Amino acid sequence: MLARMLDASNLDPLFVKVLTLVFAEILFLVLSTQKSLANGFNGIRGLDRPFAELIGSYENYDCALAIVLIVLSLLGALGFRSLSASPYGRALRAMRDDPDAAESLGYDIRALRTAAFVFGSTVMVLAGALWPLMTTVVEPSAFKFDVTLLVCAAPIVGGTGSAFGPLIGSVLLFGIVHEGARMIHFGPLPPQVIPLIEAGGIGVLMVLFILFRPDGLWRETPLKLSPLWQEA
Repeated sequence: MLARMLDASNLDPLFVKVLTLVFAEILFLVLSTQKSLANGFNGIRGLDRPFAELIGSYENYDCALAIVLIVLSLLGALGFRSLSASPYGRALRAMRDDPDAAESLGYDIRALRTAAFVFGSTVMVLAGALWPLMTTVVEPSAFKFDVTLLVCAAPIVGGTGSAFGPLIGSVLLFGIVHEGARMIHFGPLPPQVIPLIEAGGIGVLMVLFILFRPDGLWRETPLKLSPLWQEA
């Protein structure tokens, strides 16, 4: 339904991004206030961890889960890299760089943008399904706007055009900035101010990268196309 609302042939891509953020905030408010859906702010607690009896203690389970997540992330990045070099990936690049030129070559821009949006959303849903394995809790408060800001900032810092760029951005922002802010106490400032300082710092970082390094830390690798006689 959301994919049909975001008719990419008529809406500006920037407007689509803003509308997606608005939809995320509306979903957060609905899940937080409607207790019949996900138990409101309390969320769903006490979820079972698969294979917990075989692995043993929580420490061993966390280590095993971290290894699984790292492997899945690397496999996903390699898969996206292969997809980027495929004919479909080249069509997506053409649509991104010059939609009018891509449409003049016969590409269906609306179908490409809708498919890319749905495919990206599916990957995010699968990634979000792994979250309860670590926390055993699903609560709306864990996905406030500051988390949404981190998710949006990670590919900008790492590099939106590369497969491994978002991984680098996620490690830097979530592993260093986010967790580091939780461990730092800013003197007499109350704890409630720390998330605001973190969000402001991430916003400034995003603006600096957009202005001075729009390609991110890991820049997009140009496609190396072999001559036609070699491909034959």
